[in-house]
Amino acid sequence: MATWSYEGFDSGGHSYLVTPYSRQEDSMLIQFEWAKQLQNAGIAEIAQPVNTVGGGSVAKIDGAQQLVFMLPQFDERRAGELLTEGGQLAHIHDVSMVGYQMFLT
Repeated sequence: MATWSYEGFDSGGHSYLVTPYSRQEDSMLIQFEWAKQLQNAGIAEIAQPVNTVGGGSVAKIDGAQQLVFMLPQFDERRAGELLTEGGQLAHIHDVSMVGYQMFLT
């Protein structure tokens, strides 16, 4: 697992701390927003978006990959098919009623 953390602010001025197990209570926009901030700070490299129902994004952070989904229902099997080749599902963390983060090693 990655051992990074990053403190930032969302578009509404609310502070948040991003760690491998932090709860993200807002929308995909904020998750993209902090991912961009991580990239701008040189901490993360954001890869191409993943085509899923509801959308998704992959960020590489300290050599680990984090796949962010916003889905009404999470399909673990389908998500597994979307992992990068050789990727391994390390953890699924429920971040909201409709949001999930998958942390990959």
